Amino acid sequence: MKKSRAALSVLMALTLFLVGCDVKKSADTAQKTSSEASDVSIGAEESSEPVSAEVSSVAAASVGESSVASSEKSSTVSVAVSSKASKKSEPKSSVKPKTSSSTVSKSSLPGSAALKKGMTDAEYKQAYDIALGIVNRHKGKEELDMLSGIMDEINSIYNSGTHSEKDAHYNNVYGVFVLKRASCAGVTRAVCLCMTILGISYEHVNENQWTHQWCRAFVKSENAYYILDAQGGYMGEEVKPYEHPMIHGF
Repeated sequence: MKKSRAALSVLMALTLFLVGCDVKKSADTAQKTSSEASDVSIGAEESSEPVSAEVSSVAAASVGESSVASSEKSSTVSVAVSSKASKKSEPKSSVKPKTSSSTVSKSSLPGSAALKKGMTDAEYKQAYDIALGIVNRHKGKEELDMLSGIMDEINSIYNSGTHSEKDAHYNNVYGVFVLKRASCAGVTRAVCLCMTILGISYEHVNENQWTHQWCRAFVKSENAYYILDAQGGYMGEEVKPYEHPMIHGF
């Protein structure tokens, strides 16, 4: 009986020891597992913070670079568009710069080829300016009075000079107005030049013929053709076409 009790006590003590060891082992295992989990968590937290910060920094830098690049590209496009718009908006000058020249061409002055024949540009311009001055002194008067005044001035110039059928300019306006050495051909062309300046329709009667010549002009106010003969000092309505009363005696 005593032996049985002793054996039972030993068995119980052994059982308690083994249970305590298992509990301690389980506690140690649980603690180790908890510690490893904590280490893993801490490691994850420690590793995630710099990684997250680095990723965030890289992302921010990438976004910043993208934004800057986008801004620069936008600015470049804006400048290019602005430059194109500026070029398009620049007005084109439809006006070309004028070039000054001391020489005036005959072609730039009124007058037929027959009126300009035998003269240089300078000679024709000199004669033209004198004719223009004569016209301007009488322009604005009644048409017949205007023509009469022009005729009188040209007749006075002819009479103050020398009749010539030999000089180089005897048959053109330079011979009449400048040299004052001319024939009826030159005087007739002087009258015709004045009609040209006035815009009056005319004809040079007997041009380039060895006979008397004069200017036949249409006078609108009279609705008739007039004979303008500055050499002979005659002005009158034409009775018969192309006939002169001082020549044909009517």
